[in-house]
Amino acid sequence: MKRLLSVGTVAGLFGFVLTANAAIINVPADQSTIQAAITASAPGDTITVAAGTYTENLIIDKKLTLQGAGNGSDPLSSTIIQGGSGTGITIDASGSSSLDRVVVKNLRVQNSTDGVYINSPVSYLKLDNVVSANNTGNGIEIHNSAVLTDLVLTNVALTNNSVGFRVSTTGSVNGLTISGGSFDNNAYGLYTAANIAITTNQTGFTNISVTGTTFNNNTSRGVYLEKADHAIFSGITVDHSGTGASDYGFGTSLGFGAYQTIALENSTINNSTNGAGISMKANAASSATLAGVSLTGNVITGNQTAIRFGQAANTSGPTGVVVSHNNINDNAVNLNNFTTSDVNAANNYWGTVDSTSIAATHSGLVSFSPWCTSSNCSVSTTGSEVTSSLSTPVSETVTTDAGTVEVDIPQNTVVSGPSDWDGVLDLPQVVSISTVTVTPDAGNTASVSMAIEVGAGDVALTLDKAARLVFPGQAGKLVGWIRGGFSPIVESCNADDQTTVDGQLNPGEDCKISDVGADLVVWTKHFTTFVTYTQAPTPVVSGGSSQPPSSSPARRAANLASIGGGASASVNPGQVLGAFVGPEGTNIDSPQVIAVKTQLASLIKQLISMLQAQLANVIAAGVY
Repeated sequence: MKRLLSVGTVAGLFGFVLTANAAIINVPADQSTIQAAITASAPGDTITVAAGTYTENLIIDKKLTLQGAGNGSDPLSSTIIQGGSGTGITIDASGSSSLDRVVVKNLRVQNSTDGVYINSPVSYLKLDNVVSANNTGNGIEIHNSAVLTDLVLTNVALTNNSVGFRVSTTGSVNGLTISGGSFDNNAYGLYTAANIAITTNQTGFTNISVTGTTFNNNTSRGVYLEKADHAIFSGITVDHSGTGASDYGFGTSLGFGAYQTIALENSTINNSTNGAGISMKANAASSATLAGVSLTGNVITGNQTAIRFGQAANTSGPTGVVVSHNNINDNAVNLNNFTTSDVNAANNYWGTVDSTSIAATHSGLVSFSPWCTSSNCSVSTTGSEVTSSLSTPVSETVTTDAGTVEVDIPQNTVVSGPSDWDGVLDLPQVVSISTVTVTPDAGNTASVSMAIEVGAGDVALTLDKAARLVFPGQAGKLVGWIRGGFSPIVESCNADDQTTVDGQLNPGEDCKISDVGADLVVWTKHFTTFVTYTQAPTPVVSGGSSQPPSSSPARRAANLASIGGGASASVNPGQVLGAFVGPEGTNIDSPQVIAVKTQLASLIKQLISMLQAQLANVIAAGVY
């Protein structure tokens, strides 16, 4: 055994401190067994193990380096640890920093229950060039009491185990970096289990980086994550994993937590022949959400289903999905979206440049335009339209003052829009009635009752199957739609059922049923803003509709003329007086009568002039 001066912990003025008297202990030269060397070591020591087979169950309980002669299967050139009915290596010690770790390297663990086992708080651990194979349990097991921080795996091979790398329900990992290596020929390559007793499982497997690792020929699933948060997989290969009917090569089935950011990039996912190459879901039944999924630069071929989001019984997530610059072809189904959120799948190669053929390999809300014309996605083309199809029926509601508006879209409806449509389908939202303008019939004034926007604002979206809209409490009212102008809905539906209306309407058309109980129903094969309203004749002032408004100067003058005969109108005293003393032309000609008539006529003329002047002032002020 040699004692030496070693560079250790990062600290101090110059960025490190020196650890004196670290020892190198050789097995079997200095100690006959590896465990004896561990027991005899001090923190910071290095244990070097010669080639050979060692039947031991090791417990590393201090910061040290355990270094073998190689990780092959030949004991003449490699260090092989066999745990038998126990674990091969249990690690119960931590490093002091990311530059001063517990290190296990250049050896093989096999024929144990679990190859490497952690069941306590451990931090700053590195496994380098280690093989854990042919164990009845798992290659690496992060067990129930493990709280693991900053684990590094470099060129680690986990093969022919039940699970290659497993995190148990209550075990946790914060900070995992995997570089290279292989998790092949297991039932599961990488498996994390969620804890149903808590709702914060996102902290149980977070800050994950996996680069250049293979997950091949795992019978159930290559990568299976019930908990994963802020995880990036780059340059990995998943080939012939998840070949069962309900299995998949790479995927999540997240439970009991609010998860964010899972990315798969520049990787190859091939030959999940009976299941899905990639399956991503957050289980609504398990109160889970997943926001932010990115699949970019991957090759995804030879799968029954290349990519699947959600599942038939679980449409809640993920959300915020981007699928871009992938080579996705030679799959029975290229993309199946069970969620109610649109998948942005622009700029991918789908094995063809024909938009109809591309759409035929998709289901659900998928926006795939523009698409690539070659497998390396070097050139893109924009199709004449964007189409999305709904693999499951959609039923959405929005609450208004009048009640709940319902929008029902049948299963397998194809929604089409212009090439610049982003594919996002908004369901439904209340629009302020003060912002919409309805054009009533001639001679009428309209009053808007309700306005609901469905689809994508003013973007023209058509449906190949009719959607049903229910406007509560609007029975008997008129209805129309707005897109660049107003159009009333005048056609009546032949019946209130899907089959009849689908046969009645062409894409872009609609019809109405004015009275379904207290409600008004619209069947439509397009989406836009729909408006219910009433109209009534515009009030007409006596004298005809051609007269100007009563408040206008012209109308005031007309009123003045009609009421008083006009400012310059003449009055025949005889006609006026005749109303008092007898019919005009009566022969009453005594001098007394003539004098009275003359005086009365003068008085009446003066009175009329006074009234005309006062009336003119009133009219000019607009007060009448």
